[in-house]
Amino acid sequence: MALSDDERRVLDEMERQLTGSTADVVTVSPRRANLTLVTIGVLTIVAGIGVLLAGVVVKFALVGIAGFGMMVVGTMLTLNRRGETRSAASSTPSAPRSKLADRWDRRMDGDL
Repeated sequence: MALSDDERRVLDEMERQLTGSTADVVTVSPRRANLTLVTIGVLTIVAGIGVLLAGVVVKFALVGIAGFGMMVVGTMLTLNRRGETRSAASSTPSAPRSKLADRWDRRMDGDL
């Protein structure tokens, strides 16, 4: 099915706007986890597995439950994002957002 002249013109205009507005694209750099917390968390998980197995061997349920609790705490430490380092771009998220909002408002008013 062929496009009409008006549809081709609109499509070309949209393509030009998309290729010309690369400043609208916001990239987010991946944040790195705190290596110390990850190491402590993994060691806590391994220790929790050991305590859990010791509880099974001695047939004492509270020791097994304590081992499971240690594994949960270790997992929480490993997945914790509290100690991350932030880049300069992510420390000011409101500046790009306001710029984009301003461009959007101008575009909706027909200024762009």
